[in-house]
Amino acid sequence: MAQAINGHAMEQWIQISALYLQEAAQQLRDEGRLHEMHVDTTITDADGSRVIAKINIKTEGKSGKLVASNEMDSLSRGELLLAIGSALSMYTEASSHLYATASHDDDEQED
Repeated sequence: MAQAINGHAMEQWIQISALYLQEAAQQLRDEGRLHEMHVDTTITDADGSRVIAKINIKTEGKSGKLVASNEMDSLSRGELLLAIGSALSMYTEASSHLYATASHDDDEQED
């Protein structure tokens, strides 16, 4: 039962992630800022840095293509939990800034 619930939750997170990435590409296009770029998630310790996940935006004319990859097979359980916690924390911070900016933009339009 727990696996079925976890699997369903995972599907929902994948869909949510895809929606955000599609919206990001569209917003970058609308802002005239769509160019090749990447977002790397790294774990750094005394032994060095390891990129554990990448999101690449590749441009094709006026459109973009998103390519995601990860290197999580070698991570320990603790490192996986660290990656999840960090991603959720970053989501919270970015969402807070996005919605604060949107709220500020709405206030300016009302004036």
